[in-house]
Amino acid sequence: DYAELVLKGSQSKAIAASNFPLHTWVAVSGGTNSTSPPLDCSSSTDISRRGHLVSCPQVYATEDQLVHILNLVINLEDGFVTAFAWDNSCAGCGPKSCVSSPKSIDLSSGEQHPEALSEACGAEVTGCTSSDAGCNMKVFVTWAGTDREGRFCTSAGMRMSKFTGYTLTSLYEKVNQNYESIVG
Repeated sequence: DYAELVLKGSQSKAIAASNFPLHTWVAVSGGTNSTSPPLDCSSSTDISRRGHLVSCPQVYATEDQLVHILNLVINLEDGFVTAFAWDNSCAGCGPKSCVSSPKSIDLSSGEQHPEALSEACGAEVTGCTSSDAGCNMKVFVTWAGTDREGRFCTSAGMRMSKFTGYTLTSLYEKVNQNYESIVG
């Protein structure tokens, strides 16, 4: 099975925000630390130490884009979380709608790692109004690995990346981008 998590009100909070970009991440609940910073995915040490507890950062909002549809794969071994993986891409959108997520962010300074970890399709903020819930963050959660009884999880085969492809809009944007780079 899979799950869909809708964060109601996230759209209006993002539109009202003044510090961009906004990121999200997930963490295993419990333990002594109730708030865990996102994984530093540029550090093999942090991945080894905390990769089974927290995910890499995923961008949700920039000044002009909202990434409102995300896919998270939770990897399990005998029912225990071994890793989180954001499974997003820009295959279904054009280059103007593609938003990059950094490998890490410093929560105190807001500084981001210069290298991108992943990309996801965004929607223009101007198309999202604070009263319409169309751009609230939606996270589709799928599982890979084995449950506590050793049965294989099957929902990872239903993650969004398995069903993405080019759209007419994304093809037009790509052709237009190539044309503009040639013609100038």
